[in-house]
Amino acid sequence: MASYYALVAPYETALEVTSPKELWKARLKLLFDTHMGFVFERVVEQAYYRHMESLGLSLVREWGRWEGTDRNREGAEVDVATELLDGRVLSGAIEHRGKPMGADVFTQHLRDLERVASSGKAGAWARRALDGDGPFIFASVSGFTDFFCRMVEASGRRVIIWEVDDLFRGFETE
Repeated sequence: MASYYALVAPYETALEVTSPKELWKARLKLLFDTHMGFVFERVVEQAYYRHMESLGLSLVREWGRWEGTDRNREGAEVDVATELLDGRVLSGAIEHRGKPMGADVFTQHLRDLERVASSGKAGAWARRALDGDGPFIFASVSGFTDFFCRMVEASGRRVIIWEVDDLFRGFETE
């Protein structure tokens, strides 16, 4: 239903008078990718709750993301910025793109945490994410590059890496 109100309802008139293919190319494809990115973030959150016990992870206080600026007024975005009930911080990136997640996403995540951490009081959660033993989480619809996996392994951090099949592990199909 949410997809209908996000993607169809605002364009009903345009759909009546123009080619759906042209409207898709001109506007809806970008909106669809953005909308599905937010939907995929919710799927990852739900998978966390299903798998946290088997992963030895804690409940979360409140699942969240962080968007803001660093002390240089440059934008930063962290898809997962969540305090766990055991006091650790879970952070990471979630991507709904047509190509595997590359090592650049891992390094950008670390840079964003460092930038936010140095921005004063508002960055306390990011300092805890960097300094503590809080896990990272990365989820990708299209998988991960080998270099991403090698970089994660070399980091020495606890990193959860989920592809689509991992998110739905444990569901029985009939």
